[in-house]
Amino acid sequence: RDRDRDRERLRNTQKHSQPPPHPSRRVHGRACARSQALLEADFGLAWDLPLDRLCPTIPQKLNYIHWIEDLLALQQRAGGGGDCGGGAQGVDVGTGASCIYPLLGTALHPDWSFVATEVDARSRASATANVARNGLQVRGQRCGARTVSGC
Repeated sequence: RDRDRDRERLRNTQKHSQPPPHPSRRVHGRACARSQALLEADFGLAWDLPLDRLCPTIPQKLNYIHWIEDLLALQQRAGGGGDCGGGAQGVDVGTGASCIYPLLGTALHPDWSFVATEVDARSRASATANVARNGLQVRGQRCGARTVSGC
């Protein structure tokens, strides 16, 4: 009986309203708004991401950058030299539309440099725009059908 009433309500609602956005789009929107706010407030980074691309979780990505810092510090303490005369140099294979590791790394350590690779044209365009909007250097190099960008 309750199920019949609920079905009838659902049918009436569906007749008179637009379908709600897909749940993943609502979650994606909130997650990206949170990531965008964190990047701007804590790191001074301007950042945007297309809705159909993966949105990074900033705390986890930041932990990875801190882990790299710890490894570099251990290497220096062990007398391994460290970072080849300048800042650390990193490679982000498959950087995605966000280009999050190069952006976070250079925001925390302006002397670090990264090479970011991405084969998807839309993701590469978004990553390049995110790098450029933060005043970082973007270099593109064609390697066959792929592009390698450094910042």
